[in-house]
Amino acid sequence: QMEDLGCEHFSELVSRSFFQPSSTTHKSRFIMHDLINDLAQVVAGKTCFRLENKLEAGSQNKISKKVRHFSYTSSPSDGNKRFEVLREAECLRTFLQFHSSFSEVHITSYVLCDLLSKLKCLRVLC
Repeated sequence: QMEDLGCEHFSELVSRSFFQPSSTTHKSRFIMHDLINDLAQVVAGKTCFRLENKLEAGSQNKISKKVRHFSYTSSPSDGNKRFEVLREAECLRTFLQFHSSFSEVHITSYVLCDLLSKLKCLRVLC
């Protein structure tokens, strides 16, 4: 079965410390090891962009025009200014919102109507 094969591969990755059990109470949740995460970000290069909740010396304001995949973790302070970096992403194909555990947050109509409507290559909106 395909599911069994997937479980075998995942177990192999866990045994090699690619993934580690999360410190949360859920035994079925895993996190990626920091070094593997760093490697994945280097390999992804300018193709992927993850918007952090904290702004680090203005680095969050720089996004490549070649970015294809965008993700961020929602927070109660999701304002219009946070998403201004998307104006530079002319070829964006993926927009993923991950929910934080403390609250449910909605995207403003400005982001949905004004910014996302200008992304002509967008294929995935989650």
